[in-house]
Amino acid sequence: MASATSTTFPPAGVAAAGERVDPARVIAFVAMCFGMFMAFLDIQVVSASLAEIQAGLAASSDEVTWVQTSYLMAEVVAIPLSGFLSRALGTRFMFAGAAAGFTLSSLMCGMCTSMEQMIVWRAIQGFIGGGMVPTVYASAYTIFPRSRMPVIVSLIGLVATLAPTLGPTVGGYLTDAFSWHWLFFINIVPGIVVTLAAITLIDFDGTPWPSTSRLTSWPNFAPIFFRDTIAFAPSGSSIACCRVARMSARPMP
Repeated sequence: MASATSTTFPPAGVAAAGERVDPARVIAFVAMCFGMFMAFLDIQVVSASLAEIQAGLAASSDEVTWVQTSYLMAEVVAIPLSGFLSRALGTRFMFAGAAAGFTLSSLMCGMCTSMEQMIVWRAIQGFIGGGMVPTVYASAYTIFPRSRMPVIVSLIGLVATLAPTLGPTVGGYLTDAFSWHWLFFINIVPGIVVTLAAITLIDFDGTPWPSTSRLTSWPNFAPIFFRDTIAFAPSGSSIACCRVARMSARPMP
């Protein structure tokens, strides 16, 4: 007589507990996604207002294209650095510092009075903002269980796709309604909110302050840092060069 075999399943309450996510971490993740949204939005937010920026800063048609190019190139350079900085400073202070720096550089971009100042501050803005992008992807795997990752990754991809798409429309509206300075001033209030949310809610690393051992462990991170930088540099440089060629070939109105 064949013996009956039974399969034991975990109680529903235990399974549900394993899938539960701390609401504070969800709010922190939403704030991080919004910071990434701002970083992507600023790639294209100036594209519909280059003529106004050119007139306001008395720039030539060749110079004004660097308002976009300097931001993009600096952002490409910053992405490989974010992994090392997250390990050295922790996710909380890495992201909060990036959000605060992005907000400050946005303010300075809006207050520029010459094209030289604009190019410098746009490059700083892109470099600092670039640190927020990969940190969101890495944090998603820390916050959410594996079963929810397909949905979360799709949402992150939606944010990354939607922001550059909305950039020209938002930028054109702000320029028509106010002035080109508001292309950058619009980041100030959301940037402050994201910075405060990151400082108070991000606890993914379990370390409230940057660890001295992390800050002095460069020899351990150096091989990873240089490997990632060397691997990413050719593709990043190619993207930036294509962007420069494309904008240089496009006639200004």
